Parts: sequence; structure tokens; C-alpha cells
Amino acid sequence: MALSGRTAFVGGGSGIVGSGIVRSFLQQGAKVAVSSRNLANLNDLKAKIEPELQKNLILIEANAATEAGAQKILQQLEGQGGVHHVVSSFGGWWAEGPLTSRTLAEFDAHIDERAKSHFIVAKTFLPVLAKHEGSSYMFITGMLGESCSMAAASMLAIAGSCVYGIAQAALAEFQGSKVTINEMRIGLMVQPKLTKDVPAPQIGHDSVGDLVISLAQSRNSGVVKIISRDDMKSRLGKNAAKYGF
Repeated sequence: MALSGRTAFVGGGSGIVGSGIVRSFLQQGAKVAVSSRNLANLNDLKAKIEPELQKNLILIEANAATEAGAQKILQQLEGQGGVHHVVSSFGGWWAEGPLTSRTLAEFDAHIDERAKSHFIVAKTFLPVLAKHEGSSYMFITGMLGESCSMAAASMLAIAGSCVYGIAQAALAEFQGSKVTINEMRIGLMVQPKLTKDVPAPQIGHDSVGDLVISLAQSRNSGVVKIISRDDMKSRLGKNAAKYGF
């Protein structure tokens, strides 16, 4: 398999998008680590993974959005042969109020959950990955940071813009290094299903996982925007038919 002998860490791997990425790495033969401060989330994820793939699933009870938690994950993986690929996929959908109706506490909470988590994981893992040929780092983001089309999604737009900045800073710092860095900016609703079973314009998390693998192996860093099913079809190339495109 393409990624046999490699280890990936998927931050936010128990979420809708993250779980599809986890399965794709496992299907390619990689060992995959997923963390959560909630053990029930990890057990739920494991139950959704095919039994033959579970042997390569590493479940870590830790909060990757804290420096102590991220260091715990890194140390455990380094003790088991190291880490070669990292995907940062934090935060879910939120549309509960316009900008001027939110409190400072809410603002701080959204920055912590949706932006600081990306910063901490990048700060922890990128210097390690940069030493290993063929390593990769992926930021998963949305499109609202570019254009806030829904006033009620104000906090998503603010935190999303912040993550764009983190990704750009990472690209600048590690340009020319051994790690491939990409930001995948998704403008479609992603469902926890196979893409072939999801009606347009939505996509399933399986196709997102496939594209993450492809970009991780491409050695081309940058921002990849997926705002239509045609974008996904084009990016997947010869594999597109596998997902019903």
C-alpha cells in the first residue's frame, strides 16, 4: 500500500470531515493517530472503522488544542516510530448570530476552538515534519473567511480568516523545506457518507480523504479551493469515477 510504514495524525479526526480522512489514510496502509479529550468520541470513531483497518488506528486521550496535549501526542508517536503526515481539521458548523450580537467571551471561545487549535498543532508538528523527506501538513478550512455570505455565521468567518493567516505564515516559514504544506478550503457541505450516495452539490467525506492523500503525496504546496463538485472531480482525476463524479 502507498503509505505502509508511515504514520499520520489527524487533528479533529473524530469529526465528519476528519473521520473520512482517517479512513483514507488507513486504507492506504498508514497508521493513523486520532486524539480527543472525550474518550467516547474515540470509541465512536473506532466503531465506524472497518475491523480490518482498526489494527492501525491509534487512539489517544488528549486535547490537541492545548500545548500539553499536542506535546503528549507528539511524544507518543515519536516513541512509536515518528509521525510523517498531519492533518488539522478542527471546528464544525456554527450560525447562531451576527457580529454585533456576540459577546467578547464568545469571540474568545471561537478563536480558541477554531483558530488557536490550528496554531498549536502547527507549532508543535511542523518543525518535526520539516526534517523528514516526503512529509506533509494539511490545514482544512472553509470559505466563509473569504466572503461571509451569512451574517449569522459571523464567528466562523472571523476564525476562518485567522486560520488562513496561520496557513500562509506556515507556507512562508517552511518554503523549500522537506514538508509539503497545503490548505484545503472547502466551500461545499460535507456529509459522513460515501460521495456516490450524496446528492449534489454535497460531497462525502471519503472523497475529501482521497484528495488529502493525493495532495500529501504531490510535493506541491499551496491553497486548494473546492467550491463545486467539478472542482473535486478535476482534482481527483482518474479516481473521480470511484466516487460517482
